[in-house]
Amino acid sequence: QRGLFRQIVTGSLRLSGSIELAYPASRRTMLGNPNEQNTGTDAAIMGDVHACIADLDKAADFTHLLSGVSMLVPALDRVQALLIGARSDSVDGENQSDHPGLFLVNMKGQPRKAVSVEQLPTLDRVRSYFVVNFKEARAVRISRSELSDEDWMMLRAGISLFHAAELVGLAAVLVERTTAYVKNRIQFGRAIGSFQAIQHRAADMHLKAEQAAALVRFAFWCLENDRRQFLLTANAAKGYASEVVPWIAEQAIQCHGGRGMSSDSGLHLYLRRARVLALSCKTERECYTELANMLLAQP
Repeated sequence: QRGLFRQIVTGSLRLSGSIELAYPASRRTMLGNPNEQNTGTDAAIMGDVHACIADLDKAADFTHLLSGVSMLVPALDRVQALLIGARSDSVDGENQSDHPGLFLVNMKGQPRKAVSVEQLPTLDRVRSYFVVNFKEARAVRISRSELSDEDWMMLRAGISLFHAAELVGLAAVLVERTTAYVKNRIQFGRAIGSFQAIQHRAADMHLKAEQAAALVRFAFWCLENDRRQFLLTANAAKGYASEVVPWIAEQAIQCHGGRGMSSDSGLHLYLRRARVLALSCKTERECYTELANMLLAQP
């Protein structure tokens, strides 16, 4: 299991699997490789989406209509269905209650104008991102029961943790590429990796990458062993990865010198992906704010 996770966070494995509420559906993804363009994926997204019970098909016991907006949905052009965490509005007399749940939306066969998609311009030149607007789109509830507030927080934390894992994968690849380059690049008759200024910068890159990876590993451990601690560690992992991985990408470009500034190196793709992931689901500030609030609320 440790070896499998090491492959996931270093971007060397195409993963097929599931982790509790974060991605209950089968998912294929390539972590840490912004050059990968042909990856099929089942998207798990968050957004301001609400579901209402609808009598669309008597044979379907859990058919709903979804209305709302989901922002920054990745790779929508390569998926057939969306797994959505949404809050379900049910009306009981005059009292309206809010019931979070997981819903599966088949993007094909929807009524006209039920789903509208707009591609977002982002820094990432390889992966496409979209805004999805639902207007009474047909969906099927796949969660067996209503999600509690804790489950809802677990879902959001799990998705942010996957973003943190991809950021850690980017960092690992950047450190590996930079280390190999400074060992072989000769300047003034010596490898530039022998210069103290380069050594200090490479050491800081490695240290921050390992710290981010350790937080992500611990968060995945807490997912299976300590749900309450998981909410803390997932926010810490996403916040710290969002903080340091873009910096690591910038330092990698600097260590590559003029070549790093050119598009031939491909390092700009890593920086672009890191910047977008740092803003995905929850930003660094949001993660640290939630973490501080949870710590202050503890007795």
